[in-house]
Order: sequence, then C-alpha cells, then structure tokens
Amino acid sequence: MAQHPENKRKHRHRPITGAEDLRALALAYVARYATTTHKLTAYLRRKVRDAEASDLQDAIPDIVSRIAAAGFVDDALYARQKTDALARRGYGPARVRASLSDAGIAADTIEANTEEMDEIEAAREFARKRRLKQTMGSPPDAKAMQRAIAAMYRAGHRYSVTKHVLGELTDEECTAIG
Repeated sequence: MAQHPENKRKHRHRPITGAEDLRALALAYVARYATTTHKLTAYLRRKVRDAEASDLQDAIPDIVSRIAAAGFVDDALYARQKTDALARRGYGPARVRASLSDAGIAADTIEANTEEMDEIEAAREFARKRRLKQTMGSPPDAKAMQRAIAAMYRAGHRYSVTKHVLGELTDEECTAIG
C-alpha cells in the first residue's frame, strides 16, 4: 500500500552549524571512501550548498588541506591505486587518464602513472574478459574484428596494441608503431 506524500518522512541530516560540523563530515567521508582533495572539496561544497550555509565556503580549503596534511587524503596514492585497479580490469592508458582527470589528479601524476602501466598486459586482460578472440572466429570475421577493435579503443587502448593483442601484429611491429 502506497503512502501519501504527507506521511512520508524526509531523511533529515544533522544540520551544519559551523566549521567543526563540516570537519566531522569531511572525516566521515574520507573514512568511508578513497578520495582525492578535488573530490573532497566538491563533496563539502555540495554539503554547504545543501545546508544553505554559504558562510562556511571559506572554511573548506582549510579543512581539506588539514585532512590532506594529516595523510587521510593522498592524491598520488589514489592515482596509483586507481591506475592499478583499472589496468587489472583491462582498461588502457587513455581510459585511465580520463578517470584520473575526472578525479582531479594533477597532469604530471597522471602521466607518471600511465607511463608505468603494462598496456599490452591490460589489453590482453580486456580481450580475455570480453572473449574478443573467440567471437572473431578463425579465420577472423571482418565485422567481428571491427567490433573488437572498437571495444578495445573505447577501453582506452591504442590501435597498434589492439592489433597486436588481436593477433595481427608481431611484437616488433607493435613497438615500431608505438
């Protein structure tokens, strides 16, 4: 039986009355989620906006910097862990760069992490998980090959690596192309 809108209870949160409440929210957030300074800042700004406490906007940078200085937020560690997780799932450098950029990671940290990736191993994992070689058949069907190449491209892999993993290039040709 459906409830009337008047009878529904609203989910009420403890009101944000000062910087200490905001700090407590930030600590609870970093305790629950792996995050970056960018994501933590966005979270706190959203909470301040929702609480209609615009006077607390100025406290956000100080709270975030203190939490980062205490070691609860580490953008470099987040980037390494996210890169490793995405590579294990089979995603390539382009997809990793996009994900890290969305999280607010600095460009030099992104490049350092994607340079360390084993792109061929990640591409092989992607192809294995998606069973791309099995769906192409033997000899490879042209349409199935196009679909496999497109899937690997969307996953962030370069064309040369994709062709290598799908069996059309040798190791030497793959490294020569780049």
